[in-house]
Amino acid sequence: METIMFKEEYPVMKEEWLKSDLKDDVTVDDIVKEFVDKINEMWIKFFDVFDHYKWTTEKFPEGYIYPGIKAAKMIIFCGGEEIVSPYVFGVKPRNVWVVEMEDRFVISFLKIPNPKKIEMCEEFLNQTKAKFSK
Repeated sequence: METIMFKEEYPVMKEEWLKSDLKDDVTVDDIVKEFVDKINEMWIKFFDVFDHYKWTTEKFPEGYIYPGIKAAKMIIFCGGEEIVSPYVFGVKPRNVWVVEMEDRFVISFLKIPNPKKIEMCEEFLNQTKAKFSK
């Protein structure tokens, strides 16, 4: 898992999985379903999956899609067992993005201000990647 700064302001955690390292038939929907199943197994509140690629292409036919993106879905959830500040809601609910590129899947999320939650997300990622690896 790597942390990058998006637009020099937003700490984003990301991982990229090469399709060549995964089973041949793995799809964005497979990865999303695995994450949703893991979320539902825990105390985390699952809200929805938003198909951003579909929405953008249908709503804005002349809109811009970064070259190579074939699918982009956001898993929306909230796992907060504490409210540490009235400002924490600026980063809630949480979401994880699963994006399909030509040769890889990119999984990313805004860095969580809680090390335990980062570890949990990393574990979800490791379990999911292991399930779909060759």
